[in-house]
Amino acid sequence: MAACADETEKSPSKNPPIRVISLPDAKEKVVEDKKHSSAILLGLHQNYKDEKFCDVTLVFGDKEIKAHKVVLASSSRYFEAMFSSNFIDGSQQKLEIPLFDSKIGTALIDYAYTGKVEITADNVVEILAGANFLQGFDFVEKSCCDYLKFHMSDENALQILQVADQFHQSKLKDHIKKYCFLRFSTFAENKAFLNIPFKLLKEVLSDDHLLVEKNGVVYLGRRQEEYLLEKVLEYIKHNEEVNEKAEQLLKCIHLPLLKNKKLHALKSNDVLQSTECKALIDEALLLKKEKTSKSAQLQEEETDELSQKDWTKPRPCGEYQLWRGRCLANGEQVNDEAVAFSDKEKINVHSDYVTGMDLWIRSWDGRPVIGGMKIYYSNGESCMHGDEKGSTKEEFRLDTDERIIKLDSQSGYMIDCVTFFTNKERKLGPHGGSGGGYRQENPPNYHGYLVCVEGNVVKSQGSLGITKLQFLWRFFRTHDQSHVPDYIEAYYDEFDEDDYDDFYDDYEDYDDYEGYDFEDDYDIEDENFYDYDPTPDDDFWP
Repeated sequence: MAACADETEKSPSKNPPIRVISLPDAKEKVVEDKKHSSAILLGLHQNYKDEKFCDVTLVFGDKEIKAHKVVLASSSRYFEAMFSSNFIDGSQQKLEIPLFDSKIGTALIDYAYTGKVEITADNVVEILAGANFLQGFDFVEKSCCDYLKFHMSDENALQILQVADQFHQSKLKDHIKKYCFLRFSTFAENKAFLNIPFKLLKEVLSDDHLLVEKNGVVYLGRRQEEYLLEKVLEYIKHNEEVNEKAEQLLKCIHLPLLKNKKLHALKSNDVLQSTECKALIDEALLLKKEKTSKSAQLQEEETDELSQKDWTKPRPCGEYQLWRGRCLANGEQVNDEAVAFSDKEKINVHSDYVTGMDLWIRSWDGRPVIGGMKIYYSNGESCMHGDEKGSTKEEFRLDTDERIIKLDSQSGYMIDCVTFFTNKERKLGPHGGSGGGYRQENPPNYHGYLVCVEGNVVKSQGSLGITKLQFLWRFFRTHDQSHVPDYIEAYYDEFDEDDYDDFYDDYEDYDDYEGYDFEDDYDIEDENFYDYDPTPDDDFWP
């Protein structure tokens, strides 16, 4: 009986297992285990750490690392090529990796298994170099570039530019070039400038977007080329091995914009004695003489670098724009009898600027206001407006290359007070009293300065005074920046920004709000006037 029971248990079932179920309304469905890929990588990584199932040994200097070909080939085009049947290394069990050490090699192999890599200030360049060499570690390369971009400063920008150029990181290179072009003079004064590779310096100097700025003023035309020439000569003297190629750098300078005296002096410069350099200087002298057309030689040599752009014109890096600021003390309540003034007729607004002021403070309604102003300009002119009778005189003068880049004012029916700030971080004032509504003004961009003033002179309470005072600024803008209209009160009340918000924080006695009576402030209508964001424009500062 027991035997029969065993035979019954082993015999095929009379009811076969169910393989198909009738589901008349069912549709096909693809399911995905989103954790599966990660689980496979985790398993491979564990096998890598345990050195299990490894089929290749990577040699980094004196260190050997066992790994899996399929993981490496899937991550790197370099490894894919090395392991293919077309290469002698395809069948080898050991592969020597040149150029970088074991720490960098280990970090990148770990990334192939985990997708993680630690980037530090000490290893970022080596990690970038290794990822670039292995080809395919795009995320690592981008992460290194982002790391460098985030930590870029005036002190290291040139070094990062060289790294970007060396490892063919075009996006990082373009970003830093734009950054450097806006601050070129800062970098040119750095010792690192003298160590830039020749080819990279030539590329930088050839760019029309290159900007030369000194003490807050952008140099254009002749002054720009004179500065660039000075830096080129310093570079050639420091790198004697480039003497034979000096004319290539000289071609990057718009020599025809220089004065004849300067060009003739160049011909005797010790580092420009090659036949090519002297011929280039002679060509510049000829082009200055024949301004309307290029020489026959340049017209025929269509492939020559100089024929590909107009060597005789300034670089089209941008232009200066005049901008008229807010009209201060704009009310008509003081006196209808007024004399308008504008100093524009006395100066060249495209080159001249304010170099000093005398201000006379008088009493009006029992409080100090400005009764007269004498403005001094860089062309030697001076313009007097208002009255100096019965007044207290205050004055200031600017130093060489010093410009006014910002002002604070207080005004109501009259101009109560003005304070000026310069590109050399000097505070001039306050000049006047503490009444009136507070206003702050600077040109709508960096690289701007005060050119001249306009306004009205009125007679009130027996003496003269200033109303409808406006300041005319000159500021630089690149060609990709739109023209800025003159001050429109309704618009700028909401969006006023101070580009120099933290510039003068070291002054212990400086307080934007000190001495202002807001209950009496009939000149400010917008209670949120001071709620501005001082962050520079992202489109202009990369």
